[in-house]
Amino acid sequence: MSVNLEGSKGKKDKKPRHRSPNYPSVTLKRAVELTAALHKEDKTHHVPIATAHSRMGYSAHSSAAMQAEAALKAFGLLEVDGKGKSRKVAVSSDGDHIVREGPRKEGLLKNAALRPKLHRELWNKYASTGLPSDEVIKNYLVWERDGGTFTDDAATDLIKNFRETIGFTKLSPSDKIEDQEDEEFSAEQEENGDEGHEGSSGQNARKLRQRISRGGTMSEKQEEVFNVPEGGEIVLQFPSSLTPDTFQDFQDWLKIAIRKIGRRVSDSGQEEQQ
Repeated sequence: MSVNLEGSKGKKDKKPRHRSPNYPSVTLKRAVELTAALHKEDKTHHVPIATAHSRMGYSAHSSAAMQAEAALKAFGLLEVDGKGKSRKVAVSSDGDHIVREGPRKEGLLKNAALRPKLHRELWNKYASTGLPSDEVIKNYLVWERDGGTFTDDAATDLIKNFRETIGFTKLSPSDKIEDQEDEEFSAEQEENGDEGHEGSSGQNARKLRQRISRGGTMSEKQEEVFNVPEGGEIVLQFPSSLTPDTFQDFQDWLKIAIRKIGRRVSDSGQEEQQ
């Protein structure tokens, strides 16, 4: 048996490439422009991912297209249904409100600016005393950050996009931003169908729970039940007090949920006929 020592040494000495944590590849302003391109053609309807990439001006399934898709989703402007190349996407209720210049646009943009985990992290770290120089932020990202460090180029890109996004929304420390759980999203997870990635319906339900919780505690919940003739029941639980904004958010979410349920019922009926 022969052993290629030179080849083995080459593999052993090869250093793994340092990969920076995921962050939006485009600014929020650019993300809104891409959302508007999707909305112009299909409003809030789900479309195949290849079509969505084309609507945004990218080649289907290209790296740039998937990065832009991931950024829109990180900002909360896009919903993703399914996995891999068969997935479909739709402009979210927040994205729809922003694109159509709704009365809550300003607040939704400020919330969107801090939805990406790293944007929120930098804002929470520096906003109260004012953003420091790029050099100070880069030193933190490259050398000090506990949750994973950045390469120089990635840190520079993140800082640039972050500053432009904050400037675009005119976000200030006095602004009240929605409580948001950490959301990390990568284009590779969506493209490869990563089992660990939470689906868009799960994220919508979690966002709904967050918004409803601000209107009342679940100990004060009320309940509406729809008995399904085929068996089972549909249960809707909600707090006794909801703000008008929260109720509007719920209505928007409910329309999307009904469309999704309708598609699943339709698909199930077709399978039974076959």
